Amino acid sequence: MLTLLGRAVTRTASALALIALTVGLPAGLLHYVGDPLPSRLPDPGDIIDVVTNPMSDDLLIQGMAALVWLLWLMLLGSVAVEAVAAIRGVTAPRPRLLRPTQTLAATLVAGLTAGIFAPAMVAPLSPAVSASAVAPTTTLLTTPTTTPLVELTVAASARPQSIPAQAAGTVTLVIRDCGYQYTVVKRDNLSRIAATCLGNPDRWPEIFELNKGRYWEVISGTTKLTDPNLIFPGWVLHLPDDAVAPPDARPVDPPPAGTDPAPATPTPSTTTPAPPPPPVSITPSVTPPTAGAGAATAVPSPTTVTASPAPQEPTPDRTAPADPRHDPAEGSSFVAVVGGFITAGLAAGLLFAAAMVWRRRRHRYRPTLIDNASLDDADLTPPLSGLTHLRQALRRQRPDLLQEPKPGPTVRDYTTANTDTLPTPPVGPTGAELAGLADLPVSAGLGLDGPGALDAARGLLVACLTAGGPDDPDAQGHLVVPASTLATLLGVSVIDLPRMRRLTVTATAGDAITHIEEEIIRRTRIMADHDVDTIPELRAAHPLAEPVPQLLLIADIPEQRHQRLANAIHLGEKVDIGAALIGAWPLGTTLTIAADGTATGDPDIDQVAVLDTDAATTTLTMLAEAHADTPTTPAAEQPDPPAPPADPPTEPAAPTPAPPTEPTPPPSASATDQRVQVRVLGEPAILGPDGVPMKGLRAKAVELLVYLAVHRDGATLSAIMEALWPDATMRRAGERLSTCVGNLRTTLRTVHPGDTNDAVSDDNTRDNGAAGRKAPDPIPNTGSHYHLDPAFVHVDLWTVLDQYTQVATADTDDQRRRHLDTAIAAISGPLAAGRDYDWIDTDREHVRRRLIKLYTHAAHLHTDEPQQVRHLYETACDLDPLNDDLARRAMHASAALDDANAIRTRLTALRHAVEDNGLDMDEGTEQLAQDLLRTLAAPPRRDDQ
Repeated sequence: MLTLLGRAVTRTASALALIALTVGLPAGLLHYVGDPLPSRLPDPGDIIDVVTNPMSDDLLIQGMAALVWLLWLMLLGSVAVEAVAAIRGVTAPRPRLLRPTQTLAATLVAGLTAGIFAPAMVAPLSPAVSASAVAPTTTLLTTPTTTPLVELTVAASARPQSIPAQAAGTVTLVIRDCGYQYTVVKRDNLSRIAATCLGNPDRWPEIFELNKGRYWEVISGTTKLTDPNLIFPGWVLHLPDDAVAPPDARPVDPPPAGTDPAPATPTPSTTTPAPPPPPVSITPSVTPPTAGAGAATAVPSPTTVTASPAPQEPTPDRTAPADPRHDPAEGSSFVAVVGGFITAGLAAGLLFAAAMVWRRRRHRYRPTLIDNASLDDADLTPPLSGLTHLRQALRRQRPDLLQEPKPGPTVRDYTTANTDTLPTPPVGPTGAELAGLADLPVSAGLGLDGPGALDAARGLLVACLTAGGPDDPDAQGHLVVPASTLATLLGVSVIDLPRMRRLTVTATAGDAITHIEEEIIRRTRIMADHDVDTIPELRAAHPLAEPVPQLLLIADIPEQRHQRLANAIHLGEKVDIGAALIGAWPLGTTLTIAADGTATGDPDIDQVAVLDTDAATTTLTMLAEAHADTPTTPAAEQPDPPAPPADPPTEPAAPTPAPPTEPTPPPSASATDQRVQVRVLGEPAILGPDGVPMKGLRAKAVELLVYLAVHRDGATLSAIMEALWPDATMRRAGERLSTCVGNLRTTLRTVHPGDTNDAVSDDNTRDNGAAGRKAPDPIPNTGSHYHLDPAFVHVDLWTVLDQYTQVATADTDDQRRRHLDTAIAAISGPLAAGRDYDWIDTDREHVRRRLIKLYTHAAHLHTDEPQQVRHLYETACDLDPLNDDLARRAMHASAALDDANAIRTRLTALRHAVEDNGLDMDEGTEQLAQDLLRTLAAPPRRDDQ
C-alpha cells in the first residue's frame, strides 16, 4: 500500500513538473516578456546599434528569454524522445543536441510512467517457450490472504533455444503451414512488418491474431500483454501464407518430418554448454485466502511442476579450491527461469537473504492480544514464495551451497594468536562471479550488447547486491549507476526504489565517473598506508583493515569522454573496481548476450545471469529488507509491564523450573479419548499409550505426518509428491508415497486400542463376510486426496489452533483464560523442532507467531500472578530467542520479582542470539536492562510518615 501511494505521489509530482515546464514556462514567458518572435526582420542599422551601443536592460531580458525559449524547445524534444522510448520499452537515443535537457526529461518521464509501462514491457526472454509448454498445475505452499513478492515455478521445458542475432529486417524462410517467420528488430512495429512482408500496413491485425497465443496473451508480471503496440526485439513472428519474403531473406533447410520446426538457431560454438536444470519462472502471483477452522497454516497455491531427468553437471576446467564458495563450477550451474537464468551461487545468495529477512522480522515483531482467528500480519508474506523450488534445485545441483559459510576467527582470536598460524578466511564470491562474469573487473571494461543486454545488466545488478553476508563484508559488492540507466533497467524512477547503502545512484553519467575516480584515489591511499600493491594482498596481510569490497559501474555507453572512462576503468582494476557498460564498448571487451543469457565474445564466458524487470525490482526490495536498508514502520507502543506485588518478598524468588525435556501427551485428550496422539509441536512423533514416541517410522514418513498435520484439510497426491520428492519420477514418487503412507497406517493402527488385531494385517484388508471386518483407515484417500482422520488421530497442533480460535471469539476473560491454558498445555515446542524440510519455512513462522501470541495473551490475563507471568514470557523467549520485545517483557517480569540474575541471563541470551544471526542489538534493550538492574540495586526508600 505504501509503495502504491509512493508511486501515485511520484506520478503526480512528475506530472505537475512536466506541466509546469512544458506549459507553465512558455505561458509565463508570454505573459511577462512577450512574444519571442520579432514584429519585423532586423535591418543592418539595428545590428550596428546592438553592437556599438551599451547593452540595455531590455536587450538583456530579451536575450535571456531567447535562451530560455531554446532550452524549452530542447526539453520538449527530450520529453518526446523519452516518452516514445518508455512506451516502446527500448533505450532512448541520446542526440547531442538534446543532452543538456534529456537527463531531466528522463527522470520526469520515468517518474510519470513508473509502474505503467514497466510491467507490460517485460518480454519473454525466450520466445521459444510459449504458454503451451507449461505443464498442468499442482499445488504448493504459499501464505494466506497475502500477495507474494516473487513466485518461482518449475517448468517442464528444457533450456530454451537462443534467438540468433540477425540484421535488421532479416526474414527466415521456413516450410510450414503458416508461411514463414519474421524476427523482430529494434524500432519494428506490426504496421511496418505488414507493409514490408504483406504489402499493406493495415493488415497488421492478421499478424497479431496469428501470434496472439505465443506472445501477447502470455502473462508477464501481473499484466497480460494484449497491446499490439508492445513488440520487442527478438520475437519470432509467424506470418500469413501469402507473405512475400524480402530480397535479402535467407532460406533454411526444412525441419524433419513429424516435428514442429523451431526458429533457426545460430551456428554452434566449439564449446557446448551442458543442459541446465528445469526452468523456474519468476512471476508475481496472488495467493488465495485460507479457509477452514484451523486456518493457522498456509494454503496451497497453484504452481507448475513436472519431473525431468537429472541435469548433467559441467566439468570445470580449473582445479576447485577448498572453499566451495569459490568453486568455478558455481558459475556454470544455472537455474533456468521463464524470464531468464540465474546461477546456482546467486540462487544460494537469495536463499540466505530471504532467511535474513525472516530473522529481522522475528527480531522486531511485537506481539499483540488475540482478537482475530486469522493472522493478517503483513510481515508474514514470504520474501520469495518460490524459496522451496530454489532450495530443491540447489539440493539437486549444488548441495554444498546450502550450507551457510561459517564466520572466520574473531578479533580476540587474531589479537591473542600468531597471525602467521591463523589463516585469513577466504572472501566469498563477488557479485560478478554470481552473475557468471568471473573475469570482472577487466582492464578495459566490459560491454553488454545484444537482445539480452538489459536483462544481463539487471542480473549483474541483483547479483552484486546479493553477494556477501554479515560476516563477509569484503564480498558485499557496491554499485554505481546513473539515474537514467537505472530507470531504463527497472522501468521506475529512482525515488520509487528502496534506499540501499550499497547502491549509489548519480544524477548523470559524468557524476558516476567522478565517483569512480574518487574511489580509486581513496582505495589507493588505503593500500599505500598498509604498504601493499593489490586489494587481495591487503585482505591477506591486514585482516583487521577496512573492508574494501568490489565496486562496479553499470551505465550506458557515454557519447563523449570515452577516454576518461577508459582511464578510470584501467586504473580501477588494481583496486577491484570494474565497469559493465550497456552497448558495444569499442575500447574493451563486448559480450553479445542472447535472450536466454548465452554469451559470445569471450571464450571464458558462455552464459550470464539474466532477469526481467519485475523480478529484478522485487528482488531489490527483498534485498533492501535483508540488509536493513528499508526503514521499518514504528512498532506499537510496548504494553506496560505487570505491576509488582504490594508486598515484595524479602528474598529473591526461586528461578522458574525449566520445562520437561520429554513432553507428555497433550492433556486435552481425555481419559476416554481413544484417538492416537500425534505430536508435531516439538520433536514430531506418534505417541504410544504410555506417552513414549513409537519407533519404526521412516524419516520421510515423519515428514509426511507433519505435512498432513499442517495441511489439516488434506492435500492432493501431486502436491505431496512435489513437496517431498520433487526430483523423483512420477512412478517412483508414487511408490515412495505409497510406502510412507503404509508405514504411517501400520504405526497408527498399532497404537490404536481398538485395532490391535488389525495392525498386523495388510492395509488393503478386505471384508470377508461376517468373519472379518475392515480396519479403520487413519489416512483416508478420497479422490487422490490424503488427509489425517480426526476421528482416529489427535494432533497437538490442531488443539492449539482450535483453542486459538476460541480465544479470539470468547466473550469474557475467564473463558479466554481457560482456552489459553488448554492451548499452552498442548505446546511442546516449535513446529517440527530439529527438522529442516524444504517446504516448512512459512508454515513454521505462522505457527511460531501464533504460539507467541498465546503466551503473551496469557501473561496479560495473569497480571496478578507475577511468577506465572515471568514463566510465560520466558517460555515465549525460548520459542523465539531473537525477539527483542519478548526479552524486554521477560526482564520486566523478572524485575517485578526482584530477580536481577534473571535479567542478566535474559539479556545475555538475547545478545548471543542476535550476534549469532548477524543482527544488531537494540540500544534501548541494553538501556532497559541497566535501568532495571540499577533500580533493583538501589536501597529501598524509607517512609518517614
